[in-house]
Amino acid sequence: MKNAEYLGALGIDPTIADGFLKKYKTKKIVVKFGGEIIDNEPVFNGLIDDIEFLYGNGVSPVYVPGGGVLIEKELRAAGREIRPKKYGERYTEKEDLPTIDSVLKGINDMIVSRLRKSCKVEGLHNIILAERRSDGFGFTGIPYDVVDKDVFADRETIYVVSCFSHASTGPDDIGVYKGGDLNSNGDRVALVIAKVIGADVLVYMTNTHGVLVDGEMVSELTAHEAQKLIDEGIVTDGMVPKVEAIVCAKTRLHVPVRDARIINGNLEHSLLYELLTEDGCGTRIVL
Repeated sequence: MKNAEYLGALGIDPTIADGFLKKYKTKKIVVKFGGEIIDNEPVFNGLIDDIEFLYGNGVSPVYVPGGGVLIEKELRAAGREIRPKKYGERYTEKEDLPTIDSVLKGINDMIVSRLRKSCKVEGLHNIILAERRSDGFGFTGIPYDVVDKDVFADRETIYVVSCFSHASTGPDDIGVYKGGDLNSNGDRVALVIAKVIGADVLVYMTNTHGVLVDGEMVSELTAHEAQKLIDEGIVTDGMVPKVEAIVCAKTRLHVPVRDARIINGNLEHSLLYELLTEDGCGTRIVL
């Protein structure tokens, strides 16, 4: 293992972690993290360090950064109205799409720039295909595919994928998809990426300690148990699209993910605590 002292400083047993690293070297992993993490400098700096540590030890997940908090800041600065989310989903005005596009591209470019010093990394923007929602969410999309599956061909490259998407009507004569821009939920984008690459593990870094029942975190759930928590109204708000995406992976999309995690990304180094320790730090949903 490279840089074992880094784990020691975090209180992670390097011997145990080494076993997990060997396991994950052969796995395809997708990690989605939200804008709140990016907007929290100490936490985000720690995440960059953790990504570099994993890469240095042969583990190269695909990362899907969100940007909701940063998008809202830009829209408010421009005097735009921010509608309340519904079931964790954002209403998108057509006039706001250029700002959303710009913010998400800026996040993508910034992460790639930070990682390029020590990792082989590629930023992917505007590769998500989606269908426009028809249930009152404006120009919000339901993602379903990517423009080109071959962009993920190199297993030794870290890919950072933007959530901005397009409503495809098919390619024109120069290969550009021409259906208009859409804003898609990052949790659903991560699920699409997991399906495209055939991911084994899906990690959602959110702002709560996993799935909570009566204020207590549940360490492990089956897909059936997770769906029941949604149906009973126990899982609410922004947790809904995350849990729904995981359940959908099992029941409808036939995504090969067998191991899904929901963790608190606002806890510094939570990605390593989840992946490289026996107890983890969030909720594991077994599919």
